[in-house]
Amino acid sequence: MMMKGPFRELLPVGERTVVLRLPTGAKVRRVRLLAADKTPRTRLRGQSLTVVVPSVLDHEVVAVDLANQPA
Repeated sequence: MMMKGPFRELLPVGERTVVLRLPTGAKVRRVRLLAADKTPRTRLRGQSLTVVVPSVLDHEVVAVDLANQPA
C-alpha cells in the first residue's frame, strides 16, 4: 500500500555515535542533545569529540558549546 498524506507513524532508530573534529585548541564547555533535552555520553581524544546519541525519533541536534579562547 502506498502512503498518501502525512506520516502515520514515526519509528525511532537506536543508538548512534557521532564523531566531530574540533578546531585546533578548542575547549568543550558543554554538549547537549537539544530535541531530547539531555546530556549525552561524550569522550574527547585530541581534537575528536565522540558523542553517543541514545535514540532518534524524527530528528536530533547535537549542540557543542566551546569555551571562549583568548586571542
